Amino acid sequence: MKKEEILTKKVYSKNPKREWKRLDQDPFHRLEFDTTMYYLKKYLPKGGLILDAGGGPGRYTIELAKMGYDVVLLDFTPANLELAKKKIKQAGVQSNVKDIIEGSITNLSRFKDNSFDAVLCLGGHYLMFMVGWIEKRPFLNLEELQRRMFQYLFL
Repeated sequence: MKKEEILTKKVYSKNPKREWKRLDQDPFHRLEFDTTMYYLKKYLPKGGLILDAGGGPGRYTIELAKMGYDVVLLDFTPANLELAKKKIKQAGVQSNVKDIIEGSITNLSRFKDNSFDAVLCLGGHYLMFMVGWIEKRPFLNLEELQRRMFQYLFL
């Protein structure tokens, strides 16, 4: 496991409830959530299967499932995924959440090409790409991410 992966897992394992509450903690973060949802509603295809890559405790997974999308949640941190399972059940959207997978956005080989109609990779994940680019070694492979989807990529 790379140094960046160890640090990421450590940080997000400490307090998954904090990550769940992050987008409601103050008006600034609520604006982030509302703005993101506005653009997702505007630009996502009208239906289909969405990969929420690095989706943490599943806040966007749940919202998309409520909108009728089928969603696969992928996250690196077991603690986030355990919280996501509880929140998904509480929201009553289990039938639209097709899978909850522990895995890294740096290795999407488990998915066939063109598996998804859209991919979300929100939050700090784009920073992983930038760190890799600056260091001349891609940490987040955007080409692989695009190949696993159909048309839409939200970063």
